[in-house]
Amino acid sequence: MRRLASRKIAEAQREAGAKHYEASFWYKLWELCALPHFLPLLAPAAAITISLVESAMSSDLKVGSPLPVFRQTDSSRDILGLLWQVEGSILALVTAVVLFAFEGLTRARPGVPMWEYAGRSGLAQYLMLGGAGLAAIPVALFWHSDRPPLAAAHFAAAVSVLGIVALPFLVYRAMRLIDATWLRTQRLGEVRQTVARLVRDEAIERVVLNELDEHAKASNLKIRPMFPRDDGNVCQEAASDGIVYDIDISRLLRAARESRSRLTVAASIGDVVTKRTALLTSQGALEDVRALPIFILSKEGRGDRMGRLLSELKEEGVESLRSESGSGMTAVVDSYAELWLAWPRAWAAYGQRLTGGFMNQRNPFRFTPVDAMRSDLWSLLDIAIERGLREQANSLIGITYRVGREAIDLDAPDILEGVTGLARSALRFPHDSDSRLIKVTNDRAIRLQVELCRYIAIPRLEDARRETSDRLRAAESVSVLFKAIAECLKIVLDNRDDRLFYEFDKEFCRLLEFWTIEPDEYIARQALDDQTVRQQLSVTEEQARDALEMHSIQRDLLTLRATLRLSLLGWTLHTGVTKPLDAKMYGTLLRVARSFDDVEELFQAVGLALEKGNGRLGDWVLSSLPQGDAHFIDDEGPLLRAISLILFTSPTVTAVPPAAWLYEHRIERLKSMLDDMAGDDTLLTVANIDRQRAADMASRLKGALDVSRLTQAAIERAELIRQPLDPAKVHEFREQVAASWSEARTLPDLLALGGVVISPRPAGDWADRRFGFNPSLENKALFVTPSKMIGLDFRAREYGRGLAQAEFAAVISAIQSKSRKLRGRGSVRERVAKGVQQLSLEGFTPSVVVVPKDRWILTALGLPPRWQRRLSSHGFQRLVAGEILGLPVVEASELDNDRVCVIDLAAFLKIHELRDDSTASSSVNCKVDVIGEDLAADIIGSWNRGAGRSERQMSLEELQACVRVVVNRHFELEVQDRLASRLVWIPPSLRVEQESSTSGKGRRK
Repeated sequence: MRRLASRKIAEAQREAGAKHYEASFWYKLWELCALPHFLPLLAPAAAITISLVESAMSSDLKVGSPLPVFRQTDSSRDILGLLWQVEGSILALVTAVVLFAFEGLTRARPGVPMWEYAGRSGLAQYLMLGGAGLAAIPVALFWHSDRPPLAAAHFAAAVSVLGIVALPFLVYRAMRLIDATWLRTQRLGEVRQTVARLVRDEAIERVVLNELDEHAKASNLKIRPMFPRDDGNVCQEAASDGIVYDIDISRLLRAARESRSRLTVAASIGDVVTKRTALLTSQGALEDVRALPIFILSKEGRGDRMGRLLSELKEEGVESLRSESGSGMTAVVDSYAELWLAWPRAWAAYGQRLTGGFMNQRNPFRFTPVDAMRSDLWSLLDIAIERGLREQANSLIGITYRVGREAIDLDAPDILEGVTGLARSALRFPHDSDSRLIKVTNDRAIRLQVELCRYIAIPRLEDARRETSDRLRAAESVSVLFKAIAECLKIVLDNRDDRLFYEFDKEFCRLLEFWTIEPDEYIARQALDDQTVRQQLSVTEEQARDALEMHSIQRDLLTLRATLRLSLLGWTLHTGVTKPLDAKMYGTLLRVARSFDDVEELFQAVGLALEKGNGRLGDWVLSSLPQGDAHFIDDEGPLLRAISLILFTSPTVTAVPPAAWLYEHRIERLKSMLDDMAGDDTLLTVANIDRQRAADMASRLKGALDVSRLTQAAIERAELIRQPLDPAKVHEFREQVAASWSEARTLPDLLALGGVVISPRPAGDWADRRFGFNPSLENKALFVTPSKMIGLDFRAREYGRGLAQAEFAAVISAIQSKSRKLRGRGSVRERVAKGVQQLSLEGFTPSVVVVPKDRWILTALGLPPRWQRRLSSHGFQRLVAGEILGLPVVEASELDNDRVCVIDLAAFLKIHELRDDSTASSSVNCKVDVIGEDLAADIIGSWNRGAGRSERQMSLEELQACVRVVVNRHFELEVQDRLASRLVWIPPSLRVEQESSTSGKGRRK
């Protein structure tokens, strides 16, 4: 799969004209020669092979003209021995000297290990070459023949001489390593190559996932589910911890063809797996899949290489600061910028040519280690400021503008957000230092973000020649920068630097100051609706639509800026509770408050700030709270305090406009805050307001808030009246009422317990008779869309439960009002027994004993109270208290506390219902009607005709903002024989007597 993905990426790079890095053959050979198991083993093996081949060759093919020193046996042995001694001595001496020098370099730069010096100087390759010569000579020297084989002797001598000749090259490379600039160039060059390989590996992983998806569509395969399950047979699992390096696609497809069940590929290239992690599963038999190794694991992944790369970069940065090298720091910053922009550059150059299938699920080039780089650069900047290195500090801060500019061009808001976070972390406010470099750094950190917005992002947004999609992406960049600037200003306010805040808040307000859009919004709307206007203005329909979209973006961005500045004001007032504000800071806040001269725009910004995810105050308040404890997060309080300050100090506010967010509880909080400000001496002094005037202003604003709320209520009510009912919500309401009624019913179980058979009645016999509630009013907002009101299902369940309880209560009420009364003597149990006896003597068969929900009566009957009984989770069984005299005892809260009823329910009662057939009971009728003007007038007229009605009546408009709900059903009960029930009276004296007896026994004990 890797080869296939590499070819696709190479093709995409060639089509886009993008450069791609591939290691050359000579580079790979150079790396191979540094391995201890290559040259030292290859050379003697080659010497042995040459000797064996030479002995088997004919004399015509042997070395015909050997070197003079190898023509005699003694001279051959002498020269080989001499070469062995010379090379061994040189190798030992040079290795000792070079390693001693490298040890000194390592002490100077602890971040560079000795093995890196050895690799870059060629010492590792030289040692392996010398070892190869020392190993090859004994093979030729100690051969069994009296004379060493000529070919083997020539080969061993050549390897040995090559090791001696390579000595100047080693010395030259080692001397160059002493130059820090050369070493830095080498290391940073390799960093760029590593970045290119990491980007390529990331692309390979995404392309492989896409290719697997394409193959899965045409074969019996399923690719890595979003939420993997543990079921299924494991066909292949990881043999050890590691990273999936490659997948054999031919074996995978063959396994899918041979399998009778569907296979699931649970891992893709680049996935980190642990030992025994399932890689391939099947829902059927394992068959022969397990015998085919499909996945290749590697011990090292991109994360490990990225960690080493970042470590090298940071070490080079620290060395540049230690040596105070401005050019060195510039090179390091260039490498950081290269790393930061590598993935978005690749995506813009050729990544989009590879999209499709799984590739479209997310941007594949997002492996940029933003947090790690930001942390490393912050550490380097800290060192530069501590050492007073202004040039290096400026280079480090300058990466914000450099990366941010290209991130805007590449439409990479995530990269832009990360690099602005670096600028935010660069702000420093040490209380014990007045360093000019710190002030310059803080100024530059914020200014670069303002300049990115003013000179890069906003011109792209305002350029009418660009496509609308490009301008939309530019608007996203402006939004990111607005939020980043606000975060920086928040830090400035936290450290009470009013000068820096005032300077950049003024710059912040000037952004987008001169953006004009043609045509204006009113004309664009006319042109969109009227072709004649388009012809007169020479504007196309598409241009009018684009202009409207730009006006909307402009309004959103201006509102976002106002929201952020309002959040800054609220946050500072919030922190002033624990860290009192001085007059100087109050003056700064008053300048911000008085800049909100348009109250309507202010209230729009407040509405945006209160929306989830748009305001910053919630995050700021949450981050300020101590961890590990539970807190009530009041993110509205600081915002309302900011609004109070603006209203209180504004000289032009005479009325408060209506707003959807201005609820009653928020108005009460605003009133309380206005009173607090009217009594704040520091604020009144700074604002030059006397006490009496402050009290008058607070009183006037509180009245304006009440008027605003009434106006907003009228606006919302008028809009609600115009809205039609949502059929889906009405249907849901009806279904919920019926379902809740069916679930909450206990009457059928009571009737079944008493042997009562429900009597069906034809629909024509019911006329208008229904059992249920009188028409009730519900807020219409429950039944419209869109709506801010919730609770539709709750109200429906209330209606359903209420109807079910009303049926049960009607039966108990009939029993209590129609039953014959029975007086007797003795205990409660004896009185109940007498009632059972009387019913039996009169020919009835008692079936149920109904008791009130009274703990004393239950105890007197020898039954446990409810809290002692084992109750079922719901339903009729909650009401069954037990048995007495062989009869079930049912609790009923509707029964009076001084009554117990013994009843033959089947003889006493008859129930009538409407039946659709012999088994289905009648359903619930539920009507939801809109209240028009005529119906509202009729309702008010009926109220006026009622006698003694003293409560406040609703107005005509308030009624129309409601719906009329009618819930009933075909249900009727009929008492057949009053003699079939006895209502046993329990006199209060019996209760008092028994309680006194119980308390007396307790005292005697």
